[in-house]
Amino acid sequence: MKTLDESEVLASKIAFLQVKQAEELRLLKNQFHNVYENLKPWELLKNTLYDVISSSETKKEIAASIIGLVFDYLFKKKASNLQAKSSIMGTVALFLINTFNNWRAS
Repeated sequence: MKTLDESEVLASKIAFLQVKQAEELRLLKNQFHNVYENLKPWELLKNTLYDVISSSETKKEIAASIIGLVFDYLFKKKASNLQAKSSIMGTVALFLINTFNNWRAS
């Protein structure tokens, strides 16, 4: 009688472990699928862009760069007009613009 009880307990433990193994396999497959989906090139690009856009420091840097580019464009256009009128004024204006751009870049 004692061996029958032990075999029932053993069968019960085996059944429990089989259920546990099936559940862990299902979780592992889900995790693998999530990793696979997140490593696709489009997902990597999308996640990277989201991280970049959501950063407030990056927003400040982008705004400063845009302002610098607009400033640079307008003054170079103005400097080319000045250079046509007066070569000294144009040279000074271009020097100041280039100095400002070098300072902004560093």
